[in-house]
Amino acid sequence: MRTIAYLVNRGQQFVITTHSPFLMYVVNNMIQRHVTYKGNVPEGEDIALDPDDIVAYRLGKKTEKISDDKESKLLDLEELEATADELGGEFDRLLYMTDEAD
Repeated sequence: MRTIAYLVNRGQQFVITTHSPFLMYVVNNMIQRHVTYKGNVPEGEDIALDPDDIVAYRLGKKTEKISDDKESKLLDLEELEATADELGGEFDRLLYMTDEAD
């Protein structure tokens, strides 16, 4: 993500698909870093992302935008947690099915 953020800060554009809530938390940290330092991230700090350069959607039965345009500028934490819970629940179900098969 650091490499992608570095390139975004130099004008490159990306479309990224992921099931990883971890990756989305990394994006949120980079957005918050930009907001905290008001775009003037000190030398030696990690890479920041301008929230105006980021748009995130949750794809499913219906597509929903999960990035906040007005207030925090962050990705919706409830959505990130719901994704993590969904993936964890799926893993638990699969693990339980494997245990039953033995």
